[in-house]
Amino acid sequence: MSQTDDRPLLPHISPVSRYEDLGFIRPGGETELRRVRDRELDRIVAMRVLHAAMLNDVAAVRRFVDSVRIHASLEHPGILPIHEIGRLKDGRYFATMPDNKGLPIAEVVGAGTLRVAVRTFAKALEALSYAHDRHIVHGALSPDTIRVGGRGQVVVVDWGTADETDPRVDVMALGLTLRAIAQDRRNAGVEGEVLAAICAKATHAELDERYPDAASLLAVIESWMDQSPRQARALQMVESAEALNPQAREMRKRANDLNTEADSIMSKVEPWDTEQKKELGWAKQEQAALFDREADRIDSEAERMLYSAFNHAPDLGAAHRALAARYRAQHEAAEADRDAKAAERAGALLRVHSGALSSSSPVRKMHFAYLKGLGSLSLVTDPPGADVELHRYETHNRRQVWVAERSLGRTPLANVPLTMGSYLLVIRAKGRVPVRYPVLIRRQEHWDGVPPNEHHAKPIYLPRVGELRKNDCYVPAGWFWAGGDAEALDAAPRKRLWADGFALRRFPVTNREYLAFLNDLVHTNREDDAKRFVPRERNRLPGKRAGMIYARRRDGTFYLRKDIDGDRWLKDWPVFMTDWACARGFAAWFAEVTGQPWRVPSEYEWEKAARGADERLFPWGDWLDPSWTRTRDSRAGRMYPAVVGRHPVDVSPYGVRGLGGNVRDWCFEGYKTEGPDTPGDRVIVQEYYGPREPAWSTERVARGGYWAMSAQGSRAATRYHVDAHMRSAHLGMRMARSIG
Repeated sequence: MSQTDDRPLLPHISPVSRYEDLGFIRPGGETELRRVRDRELDRIVAMRVLHAAMLNDVAAVRRFVDSVRIHASLEHPGILPIHEIGRLKDGRYFATMPDNKGLPIAEVVGAGTLRVAVRTFAKALEALSYAHDRHIVHGALSPDTIRVGGRGQVVVVDWGTADETDPRVDVMALGLTLRAIAQDRRNAGVEGEVLAAICAKATHAELDERYPDAASLLAVIESWMDQSPRQARALQMVESAEALNPQAREMRKRANDLNTEADSIMSKVEPWDTEQKKELGWAKQEQAALFDREADRIDSEAERMLYSAFNHAPDLGAAHRALAARYRAQHEAAEADRDAKAAERAGALLRVHSGALSSSSPVRKMHFAYLKGLGSLSLVTDPPGADVELHRYETHNRRQVWVAERSLGRTPLANVPLTMGSYLLVIRAKGRVPVRYPVLIRRQEHWDGVPPNEHHAKPIYLPRVGELRKNDCYVPAGWFWAGGDAEALDAAPRKRLWADGFALRRFPVTNREYLAFLNDLVHTNREDDAKRFVPRERNRLPGKRAGMIYARRRDGTFYLRKDIDGDRWLKDWPVFMTDWACARGFAAWFAEVTGQPWRVPSEYEWEKAARGADERLFPWGDWLDPSWTRTRDSRAGRMYPAVVGRHPVDVSPYGVRGLGGNVRDWCFEGYKTEGPDTPGDRVIVQEYYGPREPAWSTERVARGGYWAMSAQGSRAATRYHVDAHMRSAHLGMRMARSIG
């Protein structure tokens, strides 16, 4: 029990008129237990009363008061609650509680089977485990203090009659009680021998040789109860079900390997090729489907066997543990696939089967901690001492908006607890540009900002004031999820990648900016470059230039005019009808006039800028409404591009606009089905080399939705492979540069 404290003893009160004494129940050391009727509530209760001889013993009074207060702190079905504490008219201290008319456990279970007796005893162990978890020791346990009611309810009574603080004292008494209720059973056989060994360890003369607390003894007893004849049959079913798991895993591995082989074959086949060139890939896909179906069948059979085990042993812990592990794996997979419905079902079943385990079970605690999902955040910045504001992403009108929560203080931050979810940190420091830093806290995850294959967090660089141009959006270094969207066009496989810091221009390059580029080429006597890079009608043949879309004045400079469809382009439309070399040429010029290393972005840089850290499907969240961006459904009548900035909802976590629609952006890499190479899970950025004329057959990557495309094109994982010489109304450009 806890030591005495300095709280005052109870004042003198006199409720003699409230309670009617109905007689003595039993003694209890310095106290006695009496049955009384509470006149005010008209109910029978038990009253523990300190003996009158102890009134002048301050230590005894203090022990009584403290023990009652500690008893009152225990809220468990196996522990009677305290109703009231006070003093009688004659000065004696008392406490009232429910009148438990149960009998000592040894008397109640004497005629039952050994397993029924031990199952009843285990209920008392649960109450003691609860108390020991809270560093409270009974100190005076015996078969008489474990009472069993008429309906089998078990309560532990007479708390606080000793000053012991070591739970192994209770373990000794529990072992003696277990021995007392089990020693006269007939035909106990091996089960009885095992139980005798448990009792021997619990009652060992040396404290260090006993079970450390009631929870440890309970775990051993539960294991013993799992070994009954019917439970043995049930356990065999569990073992058989578990033996099927490696078979299912092998089937899925073979299916994955076959699908990988099929993908490799089909990537080398053109859509118009004959079926003879495709049949090997098709055959591997069909084989993979067969293996997947067989794995599903095996999984279903294993699950059926686990549930059948409950027919033999309704409370079999092994079956609950196996099912909990199964639903935990399903829940993790569903969350990874962003399948909310499947995750909800698996989570509910995980909660059911984990909850069926003992409250002291480490497996139960592990799964409930997983379901709670608490994670943490550590953060360092360059420079240190930056203020960090925490904003949580919440769904509003089907899109993600960030809502201020609280200040996290100044960096460095270490292991700040955060519930699982998507957040936006806004980091501020004197003389530095405010930085947006999205983070995703997954279940029990610690977000630490450590790059791949390194051991220390990379400080988040905070750009100095003036280091960013107007409409430069800074994307700090860090982790993000790329690919993996089954509904996106040509999405790369899902992977978690690290990208170093970079800036991406808020808007795509406009006609206004592109005219400045071309006219500067004219003024600096680069006529050939100006003719090469001017927007033109779509190419029909290699090496032959189509007509210019921009017009020219007498001095050679360019201006906007109506195109062949009779449409006059606006200066603040994004420029299009430009090929990959045009994007490289503009980047070289922009780098020259700004003195900064602008370039065409990597496609994974583009995707990180669009999706942030939380794997969202669109820059604004997981839902698309046509009014939020410029697609073919965004306006009535004839389709047109929009001036940049026309759709303010089309904005990414870093503030980049127009990634979901209006015009696609050229990216640097050559096209690969599986996405760019990412050695060591890092995004590799090609530095600027100046404009180069690619081979006619070279395919490049473009990203983003555009003004005449369906919503599918607006998905941030969608990729397009287009010929480097392609000029189209859907192809524009956006500039990037490395920072930090």
